[in-house]
Amino acid sequence: MVKYKYESVKIALGGKLKEDHQEIINQYARRGYRFVGIVPTKFNGSIMTNFDLVFEKD
Repeated sequence: MVKYKYESVKIALGGKLKEDHQEIINQYARRGYRFVGIVPTKFNGSIMTNFDLVFEKD
């Protein structure tokens, strides 16, 4: 059965990410997870302010 994990990432005003998305992806990869995509989770008007990184593991 495939197991999924979600890691929330916030976007600051001006569009800068508050967390290092590349480091998060690398951390999950070291634990055997594959990065499969992103899901926008929060918006301020039409501007995305949060998203989830999605990972899977067999």
